[in-house]
Amino acid sequence: MVEAARSAGVQVIWDIFHYGSPDHVDQGSLHFIDAYASFAAEAVSVQRSIAGTPPLLCPIN
Repeated sequence: MVEAARSAGVQVIWDIFHYGSPDHVDQGSLHFIDAYASFAAEAVSVQRSIAGTPPLLCPIN
């Protein structure tokens, strides 16, 4: 999707937490903070490695 958006000249605002978390992650636990931060950092890293630019993000919808 990153490559398709880049080749089409489309600026995407990535919503990385829209429908909730996987079942194994308790959103009420302190572990959630670390798990989400790790996931968000990896999402940014992947996007930057493909597009070469930082993404625009909606961190939590």
